[in-house]
Amino acid sequence: MYLRSGAVLLLVIAFFYMSSSPLVRAQEEVVDGQITIKKVEVDQFPIVIVQISATDENGRNFGDLSSLVLQENGLEIEAFQIEPLDLGVGLVFVIDANETINEADESGGLTRLEKVRDSIIRYANFFMDPLPNDEVSILIPDGQGGIPLDKNGMRYQNEVINAINFYQPDQFDEPPLNRMLEQAIDLAQSNPDDGRFRGIVLFTDGGQLNEKLDYESITNKALEAGVPVFALLLGNRADEEEVTSLEALTIPTGGQFIHMPEVEDADSLFQLIEERSTQQQISYRSSINTSGSHSLVVSSGDAEDKIEFEVMVSPPSVSITVDNDRPIRRVGTSPNTPLDLMEPFVQPLVAQVNWPDSQPRKLVDARLLINGEEVAFKAPVLGDDGVLSFEWDLRRIDEGLYDIQIEVTDELGLIGISNKLPLAVEIDRPPEPIPTMTAAPAPTQLPPEPVIIEPAELQDNYVLLGAGLFFLALFGLMALIFIIVFARRSRAGKVAPVPATGSVSTAGGIYQPGRTPAANLASAADPGVIDPNVTYIIPPEFAIKDLGKAYIEVLEHAPEHATIIPITGSNIALGRDPKVVQVPFNDRSVSRLHARIMESDGVYRIYDEGSSSGTYVNFERIGLAPRILNDNDDLHFGRVHLKFHITPPTDEAPETEIYNEDRL
Repeated sequence: MYLRSGAVLLLVIAFFYMSSSPLVRAQEEVVDGQITIKKVEVDQFPIVIVQISATDENGRNFGDLSSLVLQENGLEIEAFQIEPLDLGVGLVFVIDANETINEADESGGLTRLEKVRDSIIRYANFFMDPLPNDEVSILIPDGQGGIPLDKNGMRYQNEVINAINFYQPDQFDEPPLNRMLEQAIDLAQSNPDDGRFRGIVLFTDGGQLNEKLDYESITNKALEAGVPVFALLLGNRADEEEVTSLEALTIPTGGQFIHMPEVEDADSLFQLIEERSTQQQISYRSSINTSGSHSLVVSSGDAEDKIEFEVMVSPPSVSITVDNDRPIRRVGTSPNTPLDLMEPFVQPLVAQVNWPDSQPRKLVDARLLINGEEVAFKAPVLGDDGVLSFEWDLRRIDEGLYDIQIEVTDELGLIGISNKLPLAVEIDRPPEPIPTMTAAPAPTQLPPEPVIIEPAELQDNYVLLGAGLFFLALFGLMALIFIIVFARRSRAGKVAPVPATGSVSTAGGIYQPGRTPAANLASAADPGVIDPNVTYIIPPEFAIKDLGKAYIEVLEHAPEHATIIPITGSNIALGRDPKVVQVPFNDRSVSRLHARIMESDGVYRIYDEGSSSGTYVNFERIGLAPRILNDNDDLHFGRVHLKFHITPPTDEAPETEIYNEDRL
C-alpha cells in the first residue's frame, strides 16, 4: 500500500515538474507580436511605400491588420493601402557540427547528421518555391569560422539536395559557433533589396551554448540587420539549460526554436518560415514638404517598429509657353464698340509645370496674376504631361502692356510661380467718319429785264447771224480734213508707249513682264515682229494685276469667292468683316478678324488672331505661335475650307481680287 501511495506521489511530483519545466513554459508563454519595417521606398514621392513583416505571438503572420497604425513625424496617417507581397524566403542553415554530430540517439537509428540532412532535403522538396523564388545557403564549420557548403544562394531544389547529400563534416570539439552566426547574419543581409524574408536556422544539440555564444552581440547584430534566428534542437531530450540558451538566442530576434527528436518535427518550423515569405506592402501619400530626415512608426497593439528615412522635396517650377512676339489684337466693328464686345473675348494661356524630383503631385490651387494682381479666370486644366491650360478673360482689357504670371500650389503646400511674361494688347476700331461739306446756296437774284428790239435793229441782227453761220461751216470743213490726214499718218508709223511691268491681253498681242518692248508688242501670228497695221492698247501700270508668289484655292463654304485668291502682299488679313480684312468670308463660323498670312524672305506664316472657332492647318488647330505654310496645306477658318499653294495658278482659273493691304 505504501509502495502504491509512493508511486502516485511520484507521478504527481513528475507532473508538476514537467508542467513547470522551461520547455513547456516556452510553449505556453504568451509573447507579444512583432512588427519589422523591412524598407521604405520614396522613389515615387509623395507616394511612400513601406514593406513590413508582422507576426503574432506565435510567430505567424498577422491575420488581421485592421488595427495597424502609421505615424509620419508623429502625425497619424489616416489613409493608406495594404496588400500582401510574396517575395520568397532566403534561409541560411548553420550546422553546429560538434563531436556529437555523428551519434545516434537510439540504437540502430539515424545519426544527428542524417537527421539534419533529411530535414534539409524535406525543406527543399516540400517548402522551397520551384519558380524559383527562394534562396538557400548552408554554412558549415572550418575551424576559423564558417564556410558555405557548395555555394551561396542556391535557388533550385536539386542544388540543395545534392549539396547536403555529399556533405561529410570534419568534427570539431568546439566549432566557432559565435563566429559562424555572425557570418550567417552578414550572409543573410547581403542582398536586402530583393525583399525576401531572410532568416537563420541553427541545427545544434544545445550543449555548452552559454560558453560558445556572446548572446548580446549576436542578438543586437541580428536585430540591426532585421534577421530572426531560429533553432532546431537535436537529441531525444531537451534539458532546462539547453531550452534557456536557445530562448535567449531566438526570442529576442523574433525567431523560435523547436525540439527535433525526429526529422518530421522540423516541418512545423519550416511551415512558419514559409508563411513569412508573404509580407505586407503599405502605400500612402506623404504630407512631408521639407527635405531631410523623417521618421515613420508602424504599430499594432504593443508591437511597433520605427525607422528614419531621407527624402528630398522641391516646389514645382512653372513656365508660360506663349508666343509674345505679336500683340493681342482686339477688333471692334464700329468706332464706339465697347470693350466687352470686341473680339477676341478670351486669350488662351498655356504653362508647363515640372517637379524637380520628376514625381508629379496634385495641384490644389492655381492663380493667374496680371501686373501682380490676381484676376478671375476659367478653371485651368492640368494634362498628364504637366501642361496647364488657362483662359484669360479679355472682355474688360484695354490697350496696353500686361505682365502675365501663373502661380500653382501643390498638395504639399509648396508654391511655384512663373517669371513675368509681357503681353501687349492693341485695340482696333474703325475711325470716326469725316463729315461731308456741302456748298452754301447762292443768293437769290432777280431775273434780268427783257430787252425790247426795235424793227430796224432786228434787220441788222439777221445779217450778222448769216455771216456767223458761214464762217462756222468753213471752220468745220477744215477741221475734218485735218483729222483725216493726221489719222492716216498715225496708222502708218506711230504706236503707244509700253509700260515696264504687268501682264495684260491687248487687241493685237500679249504684254508680259521681263520681255523687251519689241517682244511685248509682237503679234500673236508672228511673235517678235511689230505689226504696223495693228494698234496696241496698253493700260496704265496701276491697272495691271500681279498674281504674286502664292495663292489660296477655295474648296468649301466660300461661294462669294472665285476659285483662286492670289496672295499679293506680305501681310494679308482674313475674316468676316470686310472693313478690317483684305479677304472677307461671309460665314458666321468665321470671326471678324480671324487669321493673318504674312510673308518674309519667301516664307509664308499663318497666325490666329484669337478667333473663337480656331484656325486649322492640315486639320490641326494652331495656337498663338505662327505656323509655317507649305505647298498644298489644308486651311480651315470655321467651316471655310481652303488649300494653300506656293506655285502660281494657271491662267484659266478665275481669281478673287484682294483689297489693298493698306486698308488695315
